[in-house]
Amino acid sequence: MRPDGYQKLLSGALKDRYQQFSPANQVQMKIGPIINAELKVTNNTGFKMVGFDAGKTSKAILAQNEYNRFFFSFHSLKYEGWTKFIDGVVSDAKIISEVESKFILAYSLQYLDEFVWEDGNGYDAGLIFRESKYLPKDIFGSTILDYALNLDKTHNKRTYLDRISVNVSDLINSNKLITIIHSITFVIPESEVLLFDSLLDLPAFRENMDYAHKMNKETLEAILAEDVCKKINLI
Repeated sequence: MRPDGYQKLLSGALKDRYQQFSPANQVQMKIGPIINAELKVTNNTGFKMVGFDAGKTSKAILAQNEYNRFFFSFHSLKYEGWTKFIDGVVSDAKIISEVESKFILAYSLQYLDEFVWEDGNGYDAGLIFRESKYLPKDIFGSTILDYALNLDKTHNKRTYLDRISVNVSDLINSNKLITIIHSITFVIPESEVLLFDSLLDLPAFRENMDYAHKMNKETLEAILAEDVCKKINLI
């Protein structure tokens, strides 16, 4: 990946959507039994592209070179509905894919939901969560939680990976931060690996992303209390 090739998009095809570009550097630390820590810095291993709305970050594209692979992620910090989000991602991804030809091995959809508990009377998990096959029953008797569930499932005779993690941690003044991360990942068989732009045009890609979105909503409805689901417009 050559970050400078992507930076030119800010004055070209993406100039109306993104306003800031910064290259990423990779820092590795090696600690030996005798010598002091040794730092190795590799420059231009990726980039971050940021779009703003009313002075606040509203979207971002992250890219990172990793060993034997590269990684792109498209983020929305101002979610305005599924159709608008996925149409925007596909549009941006098609422009990104024109810079370099890349084969895609997997793609995923991930949601991150955060809640802050501010009730001074103490944390009550029963007001946030409901009993569900996705969560252990012990969470209702605990004030902290760090839990993850990873499953392989099947959709349209294809296997995908389903992961949900739930964390409840302490903040100041007895408040709590509740973080829920749910992701669905589709791994492409080696015999069917496609170039980035070709994948984006496949009807199966959009169908799988729509399915991942649907499963995210169903998973949240299954673990969150009814009042919480109403407040975040799930039901």
